[in-house]
Amino acid sequence: MFALWLRRAAAYFLRIVLPTSLMSQLIGTLLFGRSSPGGDRRDLD
Repeated sequence: MFALWLRRAAAYFLRIVLPTSLMSQLIGTLLFGRSSPGGDRRDLD
């Protein structure tokens, strides 16, 4: 039963959490990476 729960949790993580974080990171890089060539902005965390 625990293995089934673990597989469902892993599937949820891989389908939703991982792509969302990757997309947000990519969008953040595209939006803020070009506008701040210095890279000294600290409010991106």
